[in-house]
Amino acid sequence: DDIDTHKVTIDDFIQKHEQVVMKPIDGAHGKGVIVGIRNFDQVKKRLDDIRAETDLSYFLLQQYVYGNDVRIVCIDGVYVSAMTRDPASVIGDGKHSVWELIEAENSDGGRSGNYFSEKNFIDVGRVRDYLNDDELARVPRQAEKVTVVGIANVGAGGVRRNVDDDIPMFIREQAE
Repeated sequence: DDIDTHKVTIDDFIQKHEQVVMKPIDGAHGKGVIVGIRNFDQVKKRLDDIRAETDLSYFLLQQYVYGNDVRIVCIDGVYVSAMTRDPASVIGDGKHSVWELIEAENSDGGRSGNYFSEKNFIDVGRVRDYLNDDELARVPRQAEKVTVVGIANVGAGGVRRNVDDDIPMFIREQAE
């Protein structure tokens, strides 16, 4: 199907939600997820990226929802565990640029390329999709947290935290 035939529908959806997420219909682990789509031209431009990540040519657009990424696990209808995921970030020292902080974070030995490790490398391709050259050159002040990737996926350098004890009972009940 030619994407141009869906221009009006896609434009209407983006206008309604202002910012959307584009992802392959059969993706996993954050592969091919593109955050911050704001117009039809970006959808067209990124379609090849989606196709490179999937066996299908299909993608979906969904509203970008601000807030915490909380994952709740229920087994046989019973609450078991919960975690949050935070996008990759660096902490400023008042001396180094965001890009230098990312490079240091990726080379300090605490990160790996194994998706199942506690911390993965910060995906520099996703960083470049999320931050422009001026943002990468900026020197954040001491202790300033700078989010460097738009998705909270662990495979893109995000971190997960166990929040089993922080989930209120009413949310546990809703999840069950």
